[in-house]
Amino acid sequence: MFKKITLMMILSGFGIASALAAYGANTLGENTAISNKLIERQVEKNVAGALLNTPYKGFYQINSRVKNQKIKFTKVKEKQSFPDERWTALAKGIASLAETPAYATGSRIDPKATAYVAFYDVNSMEIDKSKIMKLPTSIEGEANTLAVLVVKHKNHTKATSANLGVTNEQDSNIYFFELTL
Repeated sequence: MFKKITLMMILSGFGIASALAAYGANTLGENTAISNKLIERQVEKNVAGALLNTPYKGFYQINSRVKNQKIKFTKVKEKQSFPDERWTALAKGIASLAETPAYATGSRIDPKATAYVAFYDVNSMEIDKSKIMKLPTSIEGEANTLAVLVVKHKNHTKATSANLGVTNEQDSNIYFFELTL
């Protein structure tokens, strides 16, 4: 009996390792900071596959805080950043473009959100051009970088917006930007 349990544990470990090994280095699929299911729920299957499998040039996780009933993305999580902090200011600027309301119910527990910004070569994946916003920079020339912003909301208050008629439970948004670096 003990041998059967040990063998099952070893085999299940190989299954987990092979599932994780399906993605290459420096891809969102391999990155444990962001859930693959979160991306798969928000975009078409082919775009999700491209986002999860294409190597990125940079990745930044930005945590938030509530100020004036809006969520502001302020702090880059250093341990989750890749390759270094050269695009930190740009990543924070892109994250700040997402207007995120903070629904309050009088509770002392503020809602939270996390922004993930990944930078890709602009030609590395096929995304519908109508979904990509052009982001002006001070550099002249053709756009050479695709920035993907994923905003993951965590609302612990379960507050609702009377105007929207919906609850503001955990959800996420994905935005695409094209820019020149």
